[in-house]
Amino acid sequence: MYVGNDGGIYKTMNARAATTQDECPIGPDPGPPPEIAWESCNHGYGVTQFYHGDSAKDIDMFVAGSQDNGTSRALAADSPDNWKMIYGGDGGYVAIDPTNSQRLFVEIQGFPQIRVSDDGGETFELAVDGITDTDGLFISPYVMDQSAPDILWTGGGRPWRTTNGGAWWEPAGPDFANTDNISAIAVAPSNSNVVYIGYQDGYIARTTNALDPSPDWTLYTSGLYEWGWVSSIAVDPANPDVAYCTYSTYGVPHVLRKAGGSVHWTPVHGSGPTGIPDIPTHWVAVRPCDARQLYVGTELGVFASDDGGATWLPVNDGLAHTIVETLDFKDQNTLVAFTHGRGTFLTQLDYCEEPEIPAVSEWGILCMALLIVGSAIFILARRKDLALA
Repeated sequence: MYVGNDGGIYKTMNARAATTQDECPIGPDPGPPPEIAWESCNHGYGVTQFYHGDSAKDIDMFVAGSQDNGTSRALAADSPDNWKMIYGGDGGYVAIDPTNSQRLFVEIQGFPQIRVSDDGGETFELAVDGITDTDGLFISPYVMDQSAPDILWTGGGRPWRTTNGGAWWEPAGPDFANTDNISAIAVAPSNSNVVYIGYQDGYIARTTNALDPSPDWTLYTSGLYEWGWVSSIAVDPANPDVAYCTYSTYGVPHVLRKAGGSVHWTPVHGSGPTGIPDIPTHWVAVRPCDARQLYVGTELGVFASDDGGATWLPVNDGLAHTIVETLDFKDQNTLVAFTHGRGTFLTQLDYCEEPEIPAVSEWGILCMALLIVGSAIFILARRKDLALA
C-alpha cells in the first residue's frame, strides 16, 4: 500500500498487519514501532512546508518551522540525514542569535507561544512572561534585533517588546483602532530605534523611538491597500528611512517602497516582462552589501532586482517553482530560501564588487539532508559553485 501526505510518499509491504490507536513513537528513545512497517519512497523528493526559517551567522546551522511538522534544525549543508526535529506542534517563526548560535527562539501555533533555547535547540523554555494579549495570528511574527539580540519584537493587535532576551515583555505601542493583527515586523539594521510593523489589513506603522518606555508610532496609509496582507517588511541596511514591504494578496502591487522622509509607499514591482506577476509575494530581502539588489519570495519561486525594484527577473533555475515563504542572508553572499512545500535551498551569490549582476543564474543541489520523523521529511539543498547571470 502506498500513501501520500505532507511528508511525501511512503509504502508498506504488510498493510494487513495488526494496527494500533497509539501515536507512532518518536524521540531519542522510541518504543517499538507498529507492526505495519513504512518505508520512505521520497529519494530526494523533499516536501516540507516551512513557514519561516533562519540561518546561523557563525556556523552552518539552519532552523525552520513547518506546517504540522514542528521546528527542525540542520547542523551542516553537506551531510545526509542531518535534519532533526527540535520542537513539535506547528512550527512558526525562528530567530537565531547572530552572536551566539547556541541561543535561538522558536514558536508553535497561537499567540504568544515563543520558546528560547540556550543549548542550540536541545532544550527549550517558554519565553512570554509579561505578555497579556492572546489575539495574535495562528503563526505570529516575531523578530530579533540583529544589532542587539536581547531585543525582540512580536505582537497580536499591538506590539510587544523585550529588551532582556524574552525574560520579560512589555507593551510598546497601541492597538490601532483601524488595523487588524500584526503580520510583519522589521527593525532597521542601522538604528534599533526604528521599527516597522505591518498588519493583515494592509497598513504599516513606524516608530523612531522604539526603545523609549512609550514609543510614538505613525500609522501609514498613503499608497497602501487596506485589503492587502502585509507579508514582510525589510529596511535598507544603511538608511532607516527607506523600507520595502510585500503583499501576499491578489489584485494589488506586490512590492512597495517608502523613501526618505516620505509617508507615501510607491509600487516597485516593475511591469510586463520585467515585472512581478500578480501572485502572492511573501518575503522581501535587501542585500546587506548593496541595497540596490532586492530578492522576493513568491508563489512561483524567487524574483530579483538590481535596480531597487524598477525591473525584476525570475531566478529559479535549480529551484523548485513553489511557494517561497522566507529569504535569509546567511552572509552578504549567501542566500537561503525556505519554501512551503519543497524544503530549503541555498545559493552563493557573486561578490558585491560586481553589483551589476541582476540575479541568480541557477539554484542547485549539492546534497540533500533527509530525516523521516513520523510522516515528515526534511530537505536542505545547496549548490557548491554558483554564479550570477
